[in-house]
Amino acid sequence: MSFQSIINKNCVQTCVYWAAPVDDGYGGKTFNTAIEISCRWEEGHRLQDHLVLDVKGKEIKIKVRVFVTQDVVEEGYLFLGGLTDLDSDHTKPVEIDGAYEIRKFEKIPAMKKTNVFLRIAYV
Repeated sequence: MSFQSIINKNCVQTCVYWAAPVDDGYGGKTFNTAIEISCRWEEGHRLQDHLVLDVKGKEIKIKVRVFVTQDVVEEGYLFLGGLTDLDSDHTKPVEIDGAYEIRKFEKIPAMKKTNVFLRIAYV
């Protein structure tokens, strides 16, 4: 079984992803259209005191670790569930309960591979 098939086999949940946050000029952000992606969403007691370094080298406490099957961007947002689980206006993830900002994204190559990656978003 290939590394990629193991990742795909374990990412059996769906989450909504908002990418490419852009400053709207009024102190807020606008996002690309929300899409559904496959994931493995992990949260709970064992992550409670988990610390990671953000892109600036600052320690941050994470609430959720999400394994995803595609690249995501920091400052984007993730929500566990599908688009149908959201209200009709899902253009502003900052206003949605349960939508979390991606604080760090890691893309780790598989051993002896250049085109297969383990992707982890920390929120």
